[in-house]
Amino acid sequence: MAARHVRTQDNVRRSEMLVPGVNANRRDRSQPLLPYPNSALQCDLTRVYEAWRESRRRHDRYTVYQYLTAVFDLVMVWQKENRAVDRAKRALFLMRRKCGDNIEPFAAVINCTSSRKKVDAKARSKWARALIFAAKYKSPAESVKHFIRRHGGINSCAAELSRLSRTQTR
Repeated sequence: MAARHVRTQDNVRRSEMLVPGVNANRRDRSQPLLPYPNSALQCDLTRVYEAWRESRRRHDRYTVYQYLTAVFDLVMVWQKENRAVDRAKRALFLMRRKCGDNIEPFAAVINCTSSRKKVDAKARSKWARALIFAAKYKSPAESVKHFIRRHGGINSCAAELSRLSRTQTR
């Protein structure tokens, strides 16, 4: 009985492949996405916040990479679903943080999950720019920590992103 059900699904997939313009592996963009309630968003932010607390609890200069990896992974999932900016706005609203017109998802998650008293705005901005640089140029097989350290650290990655964006606008 189970084999018959699987065969039926295979037949549906084959028929979808035969119809021009329909790709069985891609979701139709007009279909609604899976719901992502505020409780799920809060759970994701709590997980990243726990990575932040763990990095602050240890007094090792490299533990910040665990936190940045958690931020990177969350935002990359959102970007894969094409919902990063929307979810970043919701996260800022949920955490009662101010948001402007131009929202950058990495900066928003960092703003929502790190302490304003422990880390100044300049450092949070550097972290966000380093993660943007990693999102653009890192291979999927490489870890965020290894990529950032290979490129000279957080400051170098942030500076390189700024340099590249200046040359691309000219």
